[in-house]
Amino acid sequence: MAKLDNTAFDAALKVYFTDEEVQDLSFRDHGAYGFIRKLTSFTGKTYEQPITIGAVGGRSATAGEAVNAKNPSTHKRFSIPMTRNYCFADIDGLTLASSKSDRGAFMPALTTEVASCFTQYANDQAMMMYGSGTGLRGVVSAVAGAVITLTEIKDARNFEVGMTLEWATTETGVTLASGSKVVAVDRGLGTITVDLISSIIATHFLFQLGDAPNNTGNKKLVGFDGWLPETVPATAFFGVPDRTVDVDRLGRTLYDGTVASDDEEEILVKGAAKLRANGGRPDIAFISENRMANLDRLLEGRGRYEKTTSADGKIGFSSIVVVSGGGEIRVIGDPWCPDDVGYMLTSRDWVLPSVGMAPRLLDDDNNRILRATDDDAYEVRVGGYQALSCSAPGHSARLKFVP
Repeated sequence: MAKLDNTAFDAALKVYFTDEEVQDLSFRDHGAYGFIRKLTSFTGKTYEQPITIGAVGGRSATAGEAVNAKNPSTHKRFSIPMTRNYCFADIDGLTLASSKSDRGAFMPALTTEVASCFTQYANDQAMMMYGSGTGLRGVVSAVAGAVITLTEIKDARNFEVGMTLEWATTETGVTLASGSKVVAVDRGLGTITVDLISSIIATHFLFQLGDAPNNTGNKKLVGFDGWLPETVPATAFFGVPDRTVDVDRLGRTLYDGTVASDDEEEILVKGAAKLRANGGRPDIAFISENRMANLDRLLEGRGRYEKTTSADGKIGFSSIVVVSGGGEIRVIGDPWCPDDVGYMLTSRDWVLPSVGMAPRLLDDDNNRILRATDDDAYEVRVGGYQALSCSAPGHSARLKFVP
């Protein structure tokens, strides 16, 4: 006996659209990138940041020796160029027109794509805040078919479905090939699946298409790993020929918690003490979410939880207040921060200068959307010109955690 079911009645059934907002599953917690002070009024060739690393040398208990010891103070200057970052999207004409009303779609296609571009720009910059400027997203540990296992599980969060890749044998070397597109991501296993494995093998370095240095220099924002490196190299950095002439003032303060197997609380407290000894006044620290969970467990009710606002007062972050000998440090868990390192900052020393707002719609010609010349489609362009600057690197610390 036949009955009328959903299959038979399908042509007559309506589609119900929920009134609830469709969730954007992109990462929106931008930790350090959200917190650091923004300077949107920059114009010119480079952002110039002078720094004094040595006082006048003519001091002595003996007047004659003070005369003989006279020496000028020592000054350096970081000349920081803006880095470019873009996110473009195309929208089909029919889709754009038919999604303008709430009746026709969950959300307007134009709004969706613009919001997605803003999110992708912010996600990329938030990740680069912890990089050295190379744009590296992950290193290949193994390849099985079209599945790539990364050396660090957490690095899988740096990839998105639809992302096009390029790869090289070194972090700064010549790009070997490009074109493979990510079709699946497993952030729990630390794997990505691509549509074409091509020449990707273990030990290769993966980048998003267009980001790799390709032996021509870094294209991406230089973040904490560049400003506060574990080992300060004797090479030029933003116009300063050699930071090893004064590692602590031109490079960073380093606290290595692996030497004494310190826990998270000990590393934060001892790191703050070392910073203050070097003249810093630390007030904020960024660690990974995993380290944040360990810190929460260690404090066992002793910690104070506060809402910490960004430098412009517009964004709020949950923080744990750690009391050190010289004051309070507000610790923020940042999902983009690596597990093995943290950064304690004297926040007033840091700024993100940009040419206008970043990100923003690139509409200096007053065209917010562009019509395709050879298709019934429209293009939106989001981007920005931005850098990270520090007026006193030695007043901030790189914290090394026990693996």
